[in-house]
Amino acid sequence: MIDMQESAAMAEGRIWKVGEIVGTVDRTAPAAEPGRFGWYIVYTGGASEARCQLQLERRGWSVYVPMTWRWKTATRKRGRLRAEPGAKKKLVQVRSNEPMFPGYLFVAIGSVRAEAYDLLFIPGVASVVRRERDSFVRVPQAVIDGLKAREDIDRVETVKPPKSLRFNPDQPVRITEGPFSGFDATVRRENESGEVELDLFVFGHATPATMPVDWIEAL
Repeated sequence: MIDMQESAAMAEGRIWKVGEIVGTVDRTAPAAEPGRFGWYIVYTGGASEARCQLQLERRGWSVYVPMTWRWKTATRKRGRLRAEPGAKKKLVQVRSNEPMFPGYLFVAIGSVRAEAYDLLFIPGVASVVRRERDSFVRVPQAVIDGLKAREDIDRVETVKPPKSLRFNPDQPVRITEGPFSGFDATVRRENESGEVELDLFVFGHATPATMPVDWIEAL
C-alpha cells in the first residue's frame, strides 16, 4: 500500500490534466437544515409575496411565508348565481387564507457570515429588517416553529373572533411576541379578524404590519 509521502513523490513533476480531481467529496453527508443559523425578515415593499418568494427560491434561498385564515366581510347575492342589476345583496363573513404578515417573508440564513446584503439585489426585495444600521434581525428557529404551530391552529379554527376593540387608533404599542418582538408601533385599527393593523417602526420609518391582538401591549 502506498503511503502519503510515496504518493506525493510519485505526483511530483506530473502535469495534471483538466478534469482530474484531487481528493474526494462526501456527497452522502446530510445537508444543513434551513434555519440552522436563523432567519432574516425580508420586506417586499408592496410587491407580491409569492413573486418575491419565487425569485428567492430560484436563487437557492429557503423561504417561509406563514399563512393564516382571516375573517373578511364579503358581498353575496341572494338567490342569484350572477350579478344582475337590482339583485339583492347581503354582507357575510367568509374565511380567507392570507399571509400572516402581509409584505414580509422569512429567508433562512445559510451560514454564520453576514449575507443579508446579497438579498437586496434580488427582484421583489425592498429591504431586510434590522434593529440598527448594520445589525440585521436574526429570527431563531424556535420562533419559526411557533409560527408554524399557529398556522396549524388557524387551519382548523372555525369560531369567529369577538368584535371588541382593545386598542384605539394612533395608540402607541410594543410588540411582545413573534418575529418582531421588541419593536414599537402605532395602532391603525383592529380588523374583523380580531387582529391589529399597525404602523411598525422599521427601516427608519413606519411600515404597515398586522399582528395578533395578544402579541402587543400598550406603552
